[in-house]
Amino acid sequence: MGNRLPTRVPGDDSQPSRDSLDFAEVRKYQLVGRSAAQVTIVDVAAHAGVHVSTASRALTGARRVHPHLVERVKSAAEALGYTPNQAARNLRLSRTMTLGAVFDRFEDPIFLDLLEGMGSACQEHNYSLAITTARGDPQVYRTQLQRLFERRVDGLFVVAPPDLGDSLASFLDAGIPALAVFWRGPGSDRLPIVRVNHEAAIAAAIAQLAEYRHRSVLFLTRSGPPRDVRSLLIERAAAAHHMRAATQAIPFSSPRTTYAECLGEYFRQADPPTALLTDGSALAPVIEALRSLGLAVPEDISVVTFDESQWNRRLGLPWSTIGFDMRDIGLSAGRLMAEWLNGNPPPDSVQAATYEWIQRGSVGPAPR
Repeated sequence: MGNRLPTRVPGDDSQPSRDSLDFAEVRKYQLVGRSAAQVTIVDVAAHAGVHVSTASRALTGARRVHPHLVERVKSAAEALGYTPNQAARNLRLSRTMTLGAVFDRFEDPIFLDLLEGMGSACQEHNYSLAITTARGDPQVYRTQLQRLFERRVDGLFVVAPPDLGDSLASFLDAGIPALAVFWRGPGSDRLPIVRVNHEAAIAAAIAQLAEYRHRSVLFLTRSGPPRDVRSLLIERAAAAHHMRAATQAIPFSSPRTTYAECLGEYFRQADPPTALLTDGSALAPVIEALRSLGLAVPEDISVVTFDESQWNRRLGLPWSTIGFDMRDIGLSAGRLMAEWLNGNPPPDSVQAATYEWIQRGSVGPAPR
């Protein structure tokens, strides 16, 4: 597969990794026996070894695509027998001045801050924002994508997407910009992404716990992307201070009693965790569980939460937090989309905000 390595093109923000080249080879063999009508722009991008947005721009004649890349994408399209969806292409001839955003869930108040930023950025550029949620169901998420396509949105935000399969093919065939927010997965793995940086804030939080002589930390998270990156950073920071770290995921659909059952198992151990990190959306059932177990914060266990809404912050609640202003990422996502619609596509990954460590009363010395 070494002969597949593409020539480096100056100014190309879509150069693939070695992994994407291997994926392209596998994908090429998966396409054998499929009709031209079944081949999508995603297949063409994988075959050419470029991002989907680059393939779409190359085939639609958009600006800022190097001629060498255009030739490579067109050759891939010809080799696969790709036929653009002309009906979808026609939808892009006029703008509706509406952008779409699909959320996996909308249970956490912090998403109000995200929407405030996203909506403000859209308004700055005279766009309306159509919002929908999948309520945690991947199939509903894919259905909502199709409905937004039928509404002829000019751009799309996929917020914390599940496995999307080929659900984005219609958007990409039509040259409609699609931007991932927070993370990307199967079906969205080649979209530009707006992300945040957790590393320094997590390291600072663990360092403070170590200074207070905590021996172990439990990260209790609600089910999210495979192998949550935060758990990896927590484990790394804990190891640097000779602390133990464990991660426990609890599905969103679990009853509140599940939290008490889960924490009860850990605190029945001979050497239980002395500090607990948890998602902001899980904080309420976690606090209920700790109270039901007779554990006081921070005397018996220190508690740190990820993310908090601006509303919670203004209330001055005592929970120590690894968080950031969610409005900032909404503003960044909205402005990047507006620039993209003006012919300036974003790079593969944009860091829109950095987490900060905010210590409050829920963290104290480890229990003896």
